[in-house]
Amino acid sequence: VAEAFPGAPRHLLGHSLGGQLGTLYLSREPHMAAGAILVGAPSCHWRGWPFPRSLGMLAGFQLAAAFAALYGYFPGRRVKVLGNDSAQVLRDMATQVRTGRYDVPSSPEDFEPGLAKLDLPVLAVTVRGDNMAPPGGVRGLSDKLTGARVTHWELVLGDSTRGSRHYGWIRDNAALVERVRAFVERG
Repeated sequence: VAEAFPGAPRHLLGHSLGGQLGTLYLSREPHMAAGAILVGAPSCHWRGWPFPRSLGMLAGFQLAAAFAALYGYFPGRRVKVLGNDSAQVLRDMATQVRTGRYDVPSSPEDFEPGLAKLDLPVLAVTVRGDNMAPPGGVRGLSDKLTGARVTHWELVLGDSTRGSRHYGWIRDNAALVERVRAFVERG
């Protein structure tokens, strides 16, 4: 991107886990973007989910991590929950779900201080009705960005959006595209 558009400001746009990973990346390499757009990107801390789903998140991820540790991986496609994930990935996710911290057991990095120091404009988008990234979860991630200038916005999808609201914005994207354009132009 830097070669194709030299001198143009770059913005990271991440959805869901991609938003989490992009934010963690920027906490280490803040010079790589002029801002970030996080669409349906929650912290997976169990307290960000409404009760009783919050307890289901907490218990479910701890059980999945324990199962993966014994079985060697988590067969998510077979049980139709998550994907086929390694024991390490499930252990890392279970820790974040339990503690709310991005102190990843498989990494020597403690990402929390870098997240707090990140000094960029951030657009944190919640998709109304998205059960995989509820408002509390999205706030859970954006609240870690205490040095950033965070703008929260709720995207309301049309009634004709089929399937999961978590992915519905991909096809019903006109309002989001306009909001991102205005956010980037404002700088």
